Amino acid sequence: MQPTSSLLDQLKNHGSAVALLLLLMIILVLFKKFILGSTASDDEIRHYLREGAFIIDVRSRGEVSSSGLFPGAVNIPMGELLEFPISQQPLLPRDREHSKIIVYCASGMRSASVQNTLKEMGFRNVLNGGGLSNMMRFK
Repeated sequence: MQPTSSLLDQLKNHGSAVALLLLLMIILVLFKKFILGSTASDDEIRHYLREGAFIIDVRSRGEVSSSGLFPGAVNIPMGELLEFPISQQPLLPRDREHSKIIVYCASGMRSASVQNTLKEMGFRNVLNGGGLSNMMRFK
């Protein structure tokens, strides 16, 4: 029976692979945090809800029909929000500077993308509510 190699021996033999894996993990975390954004804090979501935020579910119509909407939310699928100019978005609030908006999806990834898009459209107060399960905690 051979003795098991130590962690140090493993790092010597596979150090570059371990370093590459760690680098990829760091890049993924930074990408999610700084490029896509992150889910808003519970306090931020509660504050926006108290202020009467406009809530947008960006999941597909099929997803919404199978699992429902957060109370008071409007379903505008991500594809529709990205496809049509703001002038053709009758459901969006007209006051881009003061309207408070919360967007959510199934996991928080699509809503992070839509959050960035809405900010690019001029909406100043947009939160990523994450996924439906996260939002349902505030029901």
